[in-house]
Amino acid sequence: MRTEIQKITVNLPKNLLDEAKKITGLGISDTLKSGLENIIKNKTNKKLIELRGKYKFALDLNKLRIDNN
Repeated sequence: MRTEIQKITVNLPKNLLDEAKKITGLGISDTLKSGLENIIKNKTNKKLIELRGKYKFALDLNKLRIDNN
């Protein structure tokens, strides 16, 4: 599966980009990609947290452990 690439031009505060690059140890494009991926992960995690307690699971951990051995 090929990922479609979109070339963009952005205006960012230099200090913000420099600090992000220092933290990630990556170049500009990979730092921005990492930041966008983190935004998506954070949103997904928030949705999962909102579901906490709304679904009941009936798992027997002891049975699972026995079945896997």
